[in-house]
Amino acid sequence: MGGNTMSKRTWRAIALFLLSSVPAWAALNGDIEGVVKDATGAVIPSANVTITSVETGVQRTLVSNERGYFIATLLPIGEYDVRVEFAGFKANVQRVLVKSAERASLNITLEVGPVTDFSTVETAVQLVNTTDPQLSVSIEEKRVKELPLATRDPLVLATLSPGVVPVTAANPFLGSGSFNANGGRGRGNNITIDNVVSTDVSTTGSAGFGTLSLDAIQEFKLITNNFNAEFGRNASAQVQIITKGGSNTLHGTAYEFVRNDIFNARDYFDTTGKASILRRNQFGATAGGAELQLGTAPGLCMDSQSRKVGGARRLRHLS
Repeated sequence: MGGNTMSKRTWRAIALFLLSSVPAWAALNGDIEGVVKDATGAVIPSANVTITSVETGVQRTLVSNERGYFIATLLPIGEYDVRVEFAGFKANVQRVLVKSAERASLNITLEVGPVTDFSTVETAVQLVNTTDPQLSVSIEEKRVKELPLATRDPLVLATLSPGVVPVTAANPFLGSGSFNANGGRGRGNNITIDNVVSTDVSTTGSAGFGTLSLDAIQEFKLITNNFNAEFGRNASAQVQIITKGGSNTLHGTAYEFVRNDIFNARDYFDTTGKASILRRNQFGATAGGAELQLGTAPGLCMDSQSRKVGGARRLRHLS
């Protein structure tokens, strides 16, 4: 009898945890909205809109309302093809990048012609958020991997945002991610990985980032002011790191990042005649699988690091 009671309590606790975590998922999604018009500027109601994920092929279909307006909410971040069709007009296809907690706005103009024909429009990435007052900087996967990060620490990307400066650099008590945003305290930053809090609550900065692979990051986002309703906990800045999932095919990467004193010049004030010892080898791999029957696509990463500085210590991390 006692075992059954304990089992029921366990399942109730699991159910409560799952239900309470659902609203937080909103911050990992974005929206696409648009207005459909003809060449004269008149709106087109009842146009068929098909939004297709480039990565997984999952589709969502919509119909524009009497004002020619449509909106698709809670789309997982990534690239989408938006196809708009209406009888007597050529189909219009645009590729859109959906970012976390942002809304991509499209102005779609249909040209007269057979519906079997279509025009493809290259949509530029929106550099300015025009849908809400939230101040944010978003760095997509391509730039995360291409920007030179000597420490391989994604939180350094926060310093690319206006108004952000590092907290005292030589302070040994402050970890990675310690920065001031628009004069706010470093302790006021909220850092998350896939909506899991990764903030060092004892001092300031991050926690649990030592084994995060840059190749596993799909988007880095920093919000510095006017947060939307789904954000909270800390009042200074919100840092979101969103990792990759799977897609329709098996894929992956392998890498090694090397720093070694044999590549370095001797410091001008060093009298030993050679560069200080520095040996750092960081290597790993990422892999993503095809979408499962349950509608999820698995992804995983492994990152290992071996470091030697001045012959004093070695550190190894594995995720």
